[in-house]
Amino acid sequence: MSITIHKNFLKEGDPALTYPHGKTYSPLHPKGVPNLPECGDEQYERERMVREWLAHRT
Repeated sequence: MSITIHKNFLKEGDPALTYPHGKTYSPLHPKGVPNLPECGDEQYERERMVREWLAHRT
């Protein structure tokens, strides 16, 4: 994971952490549903830990 500087990270968050695998759109979900990664992916585990940490902080 590379380090990037986000000007308003605390206010806006990082979209790459929120939806790293993109979204799937359908008539029932016009705003989209996040795609889930395959199980056992090392990068996914790191992202999951970051999401849990961010959820704990809010």
